[in-house]
Amino acid sequence: MVDRVRRDQFALLLRRLGTGRMWTDDFDCQMSIIAAETSDETLKQISEEAYCLYSDVWNYRFRGTDKLSEPSRELVARCILLLRSNVECEPSKAPSWFDSNPSGPFGFGDVGVGLLLLTGALLTMVASGLLGIVFTIVMFAIWFSWLHLQHRRWCEATWAHARQKCRWPFATEREFVRTVGTPTFFMGHPRLSA
Repeated sequence: MVDRVRRDQFALLLRRLGTGRMWTDDFDCQMSIIAAETSDETLKQISEEAYCLYSDVWNYRFRGTDKLSEPSRELVARCILLLRSNVECEPSKAPSWFDSNPSGPFGFGDVGVGLLLLTGALLTMVASGLLGIVFTIVMFAIWFSWLHLQHRRWCEATWAHARQKCRWPFATEREFVRTVGTPTFFMGHPRLSA
């Protein structure tokens, strides 16, 4: 069943997130509310997959260095196109971003580097007093910045790559072509058939 009101709300949220006008935490909160209140399976599936667009550890907007890549922007545009239409597609299994890289964003080497930095920083802090505390804080800031960058690159690359070969969220190419042929922004919403 198409939930027109919530689809429109969610399409607007996705648009604001994708263009850098909305913070990821605000999107996360509002998306969770919309997904919890709807019975539209397509909307629920898109909201679940939208979590892969960003890291919920940090609060940021898609601007500057955090701007979405071209494939991710195209995917967001397809999601908005589906949400703005009355297409009620079978919820197809979205290609999972874990399918292309099951080990996640951080390998054993990345975790090992982090543990070495932590051990070195703590030993320096114990041995040097105040200078060690400053050094430890700087090292953690550098490490967390690096983790953020790694996580963003991995999420965006794997999510976009997994869906680039298909027209997800549309179940078929035919649905995608038909929906592109009837733009709702110029024609209004087509009536639902009873």
